[in-house]
Amino acid sequence: MIGKRHLLLVQGYWKIGSLGVVCCNKFHNGQGPLNRFHESNPKGEYFDKKVADRIDKESRDNLYGLRDGFKDLRAEIWKWKNEWQERLTDDSPGFVFPGDRTIIWKFDSPDFLNTWTFVSDSDNNEGYSRCQLGMSGTGNGIFQGFINTKVPNDGKTKKAGYCSMKCHRITKSFHRETHLNWENYTHFVMRVRGDGRSYAINLSTAGYFDLTWNDIYHYVLYTRGGPYWQTVKVIQKIKLFINFIS
Repeated sequence: MIGKRHLLLVQGYWKIGSLGVVCCNKFHNGQGPLNRFHESNPKGEYFDKKVADRIDKESRDNLYGLRDGFKDLRAEIWKWKNEWQERLTDDSPGFVFPGDRTIIWKFDSPDFLNTWTFVSDSDNNEGYSRCQLGMSGTGNGIFQGFINTKVPNDGKTKKAGYCSMKCHRITKSFHRETHLNWENYTHFVMRVRGDGRSYAINLSTAGYFDLTWNDIYHYVLYTRGGPYWQTVKVIQKIKLFINFIS
């Protein structure tokens, strides 16, 4: 699927933590509910032990973030200063007029690759699908790969076949997580060209408490295929449905 130029918002109330696009053979949930009062990890028990051990080793080698923390200190202080300066000098009216549009993501330069990540089941040792995110020859962002529904013989995986791209979580200074504040908008518009497949657009509303970590709004994007671009308008209260996993 190619995302041309931008994704924009049109004058509602949305506050999301991240946006993701998923292409899969069948929509399924690979994480079962945990019967606990509180869960300390957003992934719960859904992780690969080899990957977890590698991440833990990298964390120890980095002194649990102390080395990178001191390197980033100056840049984070500068970012914090700019945040307060913008807040004190902001003279915007604080509202939008009907029909106003704000561009959120542009896919017309390689810079957007720094704010999005892509993953497939093979990256998690759960299948054999592959995907990549890059620039097309015409200067537009392109998400491509192939779906393989073969299930690994590991005795754990029951279904396979997915590829996805996801924007990075928005952060403020000192790596404080925040949301994309869409409270003044009622819908968002995508300009895309697809391959005829169906894609799941996921809007995560994860907050501080673990009860909201898996609250996701879904929209099914049906692409036409062929050389034609299509403009998709997603209205919050009509075309989105929420999925709770608790």
